[in-house]
Amino acid sequence: MADSIHNQVHARYTSSALAEEGFPFALTGSDFNLTDEDWAWRFLRLNPLYRYDYELQRNQPRILKNSAGKLLSDWRKTQPPQELRSVKQFLAMDARRFCTMDHALGSTYQYQWPMHIPETLEEYRQKNNELLTSDVRIRDIDCGRDYGLAHWFDPSLESLPRLEPGQSWFFPFIEPLWWVPQGNLFPPKPSQFRMADGRVIDLGFVGGIRELENMRIFRPETILLMNGDKVEKLRESNEVPPDRPGFSFPTEMLFLISLDGYVGSQINVIKPLAESFQEIRFPGVKPKIFLPPPKGYEPVIFLPERAGGFASLLKSALDDLSKRSSTPRPNWRAVLINVKYNLAGQLSDVNKILTDEQLCLEKENILVNPLRRRTGNKNKKDFWLKRALCVLELHLNMAMVNCGKTLSPERIARAVYDPSDPLYIELRGSQNVRHGISISQPQNRYSSELTENIKEALALGKKLSECLYEFLIGLPTEGITRKETTSGE
Repeated sequence: MADSIHNQVHARYTSSALAEEGFPFALTGSDFNLTDEDWAWRFLRLNPLYRYDYELQRNQPRILKNSAGKLLSDWRKTQPPQELRSVKQFLAMDARRFCTMDHALGSTYQYQWPMHIPETLEEYRQKNNELLTSDVRIRDIDCGRDYGLAHWFDPSLESLPRLEPGQSWFFPFIEPLWWVPQGNLFPPKPSQFRMADGRVIDLGFVGGIRELENMRIFRPETILLMNGDKVEKLRESNEVPPDRPGFSFPTEMLFLISLDGYVGSQINVIKPLAESFQEIRFPGVKPKIFLPPPKGYEPVIFLPERAGGFASLLKSALDDLSKRSSTPRPNWRAVLINVKYNLAGQLSDVNKILTDEQLCLEKENILVNPLRRRTGNKNKKDFWLKRALCVLELHLNMAMVNCGKTLSPERIARAVYDPSDPLYIELRGSQNVRHGISISQPQNRYSSELTENIKEALALGKKLSECLYEFLIGLPTEGITRKETTSGE
């Protein structure tokens, strides 16, 4: 009964129950079942811009609907008289309803905690004199492109709906980049999820690479009407797309791996695609029959900017990806394998080579993603992800018992650890008083250390919420709750 009451109390402030005894941020109960996407969502839903954009897209003005991407000046020319609005009226709208080619307007790169502070398009223009009204477009408030999430979810939800194996709500982040020589081979069919409102969302893929003969290809065609107008229509085409340049053999496969992410999980996504390509090139041959590569052969791994015949292909793909990612990933490697040989050995070699390179870059502080250095103990000690999440939630959610003000790191430390603090019982329950530490006493040697830990956790929690949640995607559950390095935390 006491545990039930305590859980109800903590639920107002943190999405994961604080542990009893001496380590309040140790993993307990259902924490061990949280997946990479569970952790990522719990941070993302606290993101001030996500919460703000969620409300913006729910309340899009009628005159802006179905006009995403259009230049504001061009849009006004196409509207009937009753829909026209003066420039001044558009300038009074929220700046984040508009964008340039590069990014949404408003304070996009200046996160404001605990919530985003709105500004009008006119206010934004006054701060940014270089912005021309002729460059302003109506923004497509797209969750997949801006946040890597396939659907807008209410940030009040603690957990996302469960999916079938192989599906991911963060598929826009992990969708693989790959190419084969044959122009008549296409990506697998999408794995879809039907929402309650009837909308269908792509959350992965089903099966393997497809051949053209099993598909219908439509191409745009311009038709001249009798009145002289031109219209574009899609017509079915029998034309076979040309083969892609750069490949030396028809059995080669090219793909990209980011060293700023987890190498193993990226290879796991590529593996079924490579297997299906192998089946197309060698139908009916069982995988174990394929011989290992000849002595001295290794998969070719190179920097995309030194890709030779693949240079334009990779540059175009990475330029497009940079527009869809919340955080730049500069450390890419292109990999070329050959499916005429055993795939397991080749992919294992790729994993080892790139993981070793990743560790070298990590030691040189070159990687964007710092999360590989974090450690955790799933039995006794505080767990780094839970500490970052709970501290950020406490910072935001305990304002209701702090005169509407967010809690400072020092205040959070006292509320979590010090039984003499009035918020301690509110947060942890009376049964944990015996495990408290009176850190409010200056002479207590733990006071500064615990407070500093809370400060670091709050800073990390904000970073995870703003952008670093992306790097949790693809990490196996056992990897999240497993000690990864020899350095303790």
